[in-house]
Amino acid sequence: MGDIRPQSRDEFRVAILCALPPEAEAVLDLFDCFWDDDCDAYGKAANDPNDYRTGRIGQDHVVLCITGVGKARAATATSFLLSSYTRVQRAFVVGICGGVPRPNRHDAGAEILLGDVIISSAVVQFDLGRRYHGGYFEIRTSTQDRLGNADPSLAAQLRSLHTIHNKDRLEECAARFLSELQEKRPGQYDYPGTAQDRLYPSNYHHRHRGTEPCGCTDERPCAAATMVPCPDVGCEETMIVTPRQQPAQKRQLEGARKTLGTQAQAPAVHIGSIASGDTVMKSAEVRDQIAEAHGVIGFEMEAAGVWDLPQLACVVVKGVCDYADSHKNKTWQSFASAAAASVMKGMLRHRVRTDERPPLSTIDGETKRSSDFRGKTGKVSSLAYLPLHQQNPEHHASCKTWSTKTKLP
Repeated sequence: MGDIRPQSRDEFRVAILCALPPEAEAVLDLFDCFWDDDCDAYGKAANDPNDYRTGRIGQDHVVLCITGVGKARAATATSFLLSSYTRVQRAFVVGICGGVPRPNRHDAGAEILLGDVIISSAVVQFDLGRRYHGGYFEIRTSTQDRLGNADPSLAAQLRSLHTIHNKDRLEECAARFLSELQEKRPGQYDYPGTAQDRLYPSNYHHRHRGTEPCGCTDERPCAAATMVPCPDVGCEETMIVTPRQQPAQKRQLEGARKTLGTQAQAPAVHIGSIASGDTVMKSAEVRDQIAEAHGVIGFEMEAAGVWDLPQLACVVVKGVCDYADSHKNKTWQSFASAAAASVMKGMLRHRVRTDERPPLSTIDGETKRSSDFRGKTGKVSSLAYLPLHQQNPEHHASCKTWSTKTKLP
């Protein structure tokens, strides 16, 4: 495809949706080229309030939109995008999320770390359901087969990532793109290191632990405590969950290089259901309950607004920046955004492209054949050039006779 500029919005097939500017910035830093650096050559539909950036990633022309936080904003922005870019077929929801640290308690290899990336196979809207007496909330589970119905090729790509070879290839590709990002923006996407990957027991809450009264209780922290990291409120390091197999392996890689090496920072990819809703998850107990009941491995806030759009195949690619508990902070957000953008670019690079077959166009009543027409020879081939009354003269004549003899009552 090279750097051939698209002629119109109809040539864009891939949309990238980010909730926040820092998430979008990481994606834009991975564009191979931009189509709107000099001016906006494509415009947008009437009444579309979105702002877009267009460019190319690999062989795909892509359009990026910052939707805002929450499923309603994501749904609204995406609907407007589809009114302007009517031939977009696939959307990547890219950004950050909270991760479920141990989705499979019996498999240490399935452990999710900060900086890893989650790819959705299904979406569960965790704030949609029924509230019962006593506070019990029953979540209404989403349709699990939505992705496969929307785009079989996307579902096939996700199935292929369950093989060790394809998953390793994606992770290696993402690690290269992540290193390129860090070289391009020194200091912006740095790897925080395993020392900043702190996981506390689910029942150990973030709050002040000093003797002075501040309003903190074991069930609810004071407002000041929610604004500062764990060391500043006195969360004890002795309470950090150990041993954890994956962080220990990364610490060895860090120590071997005496610096935070690229191999230690390489994000692992996890594929599974992701929970989506307008609530920021900051309770480890509720996180674990939902994860156990619905098999989700992450929490985010936009996918539920995009997932059910019938004309669009959607996949969520989110970097894990916290453990969806009360100890969450912003230390990992920039790195997690970069990791998610790198995995998304790797998915675009490795997807198998589908041949496009332009439809026949009708001009002034005469059907003209596309240059890519592959009909049968002889009769069928010749019919491609003929208007309807020449394709079947007898039928056309009989219909004309009937219409002249038949009178409406």
